[in-house]
Amino acid sequence: MNFETYAYTDCGSRKNNEDNLIYSEDMWVVCDGLGGHGGGEKASQAATGYIMGMVKDNPEKLTDNDFLKNVVEGANARILELQKTT
Repeated sequence: MNFETYAYTDCGSRKNNEDNLIYSEDMWVVCDGLGGHGGGEKASQAATGYIMGMVKDNPEKLTDNDFLKNVVEGANARILELQKTT
């Protein structure tokens, strides 16, 4: 089965689109940059990269809900870590 996929993000009334997305054959990851908060673009980029990296390193766990929950929590921890250094 073949699928065509498209992606679109909208920055609304803001000048800068802080959303980020990354995809592979198995998964799409979309993170909202929370416009108006400092570093939203960097945070969404760090989160998508972290999540996709963990999934690529552990493809057999893609359907494991506990693993995915831990990956999202890890992405959040990464963002909080980045926030301390900026």
